[in-house]
Amino acid sequence: MYSINKIKVDVDKFMEYNDFKDGDMMLKQIFILRVGLKSPKADATANLDFRNLHEDISKASETSNNKHGYKKLRILEVTQKSIQLELEIQTENGVSNIGRELSTFSRALYNNFNWARFSSVPNRLFMVTESEEKRELYNETVSVGESEEAVPYYVEPYITDEEMLRLINFIVSFQNKGEPETIKRRKVTIRNIKKLLEECM
Repeated sequence: MYSINKIKVDVDKFMEYNDFKDGDMMLKQIFILRVGLKSPKADATANLDFRNLHEDISKASETSNNKHGYKKLRILEVTQKSIQLELEIQTENGVSNIGRELSTFSRALYNNFNWARFSSVPNRLFMVTESEEKRELYNETVSVGESEEAVPYYVEPYITDEEMLRLINFIVSFQNKGEPETIKRRKVTIRNIKKLLEECM
């Protein structure tokens, strides 16, 4: 059983389980991510609609793609309060810190397009609220299995109580939306959270 404050994708265990040990092999990971503001500034975000800032988002994505040859970022959807991204990365050993892979994109928005005005915490902009992963090794596709180490949400290792409640509310609100496998994983996550809460009662 895992702690609510440590919900994350455990790539190391996944790699070990699937016996990816050949250093000559290249691993391609494709993440479908949804990000939102980590610590929104109330007065600056009351009427904020990301859809009106689509050009900023596209240019920040281009900045990231131009800087990093081993990964490609695509904008899939922009909603009022969230951005859905596809992140494709090719490395030898895989990556585990998804947030770090978005740092160039985030910094471009924060510094170049003054998105700092939307955040109440200096140098902090986004949190990843939803993440699904596909892996390919020499054209072999491996899906992340259902387990406590591979839940479909990635957040920073330590989040505030307010962020925890907001994330749980997001999971519950969207538990019946999306693809069948996504719905299944969300319901498993909800059951595990309920078990944790029952232990505290």
